[in-house]
Amino acid sequence: RLPGGWGGTAGAALEQFRPTVLHVAVPDAMGVAAQRWAARRRTPLLCSHHTRWASYLDYYPPLRPFASLAWLHLRRFHARCAATLPPSQGAANELAARGIPRLVVWPRGVDVALFSPSKRRAAAGSVPTVLLVARLRWEKGLADFAAVVRRLEAPAGR
Repeated sequence: RLPGGWGGTAGAALEQFRPTVLHVAVPDAMGVAAQRWAARRRTPLLCSHHTRWASYLDYYPPLRPFASLAWLHLRRFHARCAATLPPSQGAANELAARGIPRLVVWPRGVDVALFSPSKRRAAAGSVPTVLLVARLRWEKGLADFAAVVRRLEAPAGR
């Protein structure tokens, strides 16, 4: 399902709110509508990078030939942003290699100093707790996750 931009309600709410900066998280139709809204009002736009959109096409063989078009859209989308905020230097390097301008690393995720395996207090013989926080899509690594869960559920020595 693809969102088709936004209706008058979202635009009216933004007009009333009058933001001094706008943040777009997804380069879809709604993100493009937000870019147009911001450009008409000369409101700075920040775009965060969360998903390797073009790599999704690898999971759908009939769509693979469209990877170059996906990158073209992403370059145009991010060129209209005051800055693009990838989560790591590695992601920033990948985006820069693909022509995405004005990258500023915005680290997110788990605080590994606070949540470290070294601080775990597990009971002897306990089974690890595993959590996957993602949309249930193959491109999110579900096959790898399922393999890990199967190994953890298997009797010792298997």
